[in-house]
Amino acid sequence: MVWMRRADDLDNPGRYCRIVSYGCSNDANHISGPSRDGSGLALAIERALVGIDRSEVRAICAHGTATVYNDAMEARAFHTVFGGNPPPVFGIKGAIGHTLGAAGLIEVIISALVATEGVIPPTVGFEHGEDDFPLDVVHGEPRKIKPGYVLTTNSGFGGMNTAIVVGPGRLGG
Repeated sequence: MVWMRRADDLDNPGRYCRIVSYGCSNDANHISGPSRDGSGLALAIERALVGIDRSEVRAICAHGTATVYNDAMEARAFHTVFGGNPPPVFGIKGAIGHTLGAAGLIEVIISALVATEGVIPPTVGFEHGEDDFPLDVVHGEPRKIKPGYVLTTNSGFGGMNTAIVVGPGRLGG
């Protein structure tokens, strides 16, 4: 388990975020395109959620590249894993751009803040989602949620898929 202390809370050494679990897979679909059925990402998410009650996942930070194939396969994967009822979804690339190799780390940090603070940032630039697998995409205004687990996902060239679950925690108790 990895513990992260919040930089703005240095006077309270007991308040932490934690990386709870992770999963990865490779769908080996295409050098740059994701598997359109979302099965690779769904497998990574399933691996990350082993032993976690899915109803405790408060939000999903999507890879969210705003490309047709990526957004469609992510929506399919989320519906597959969460039985057609995924938690609220947000993405940060519309606000910061696609930072390539740093994207996953930045998304883990933002997800850790969502997990501890209970505020989902709006998805900048979101206008319309996937029709066949609709998602509750947070946009326009931040949304308050109960602090808890946040799932963050990424998919990369060559078919790599990752899923990380972060959550609030206290070191030593």
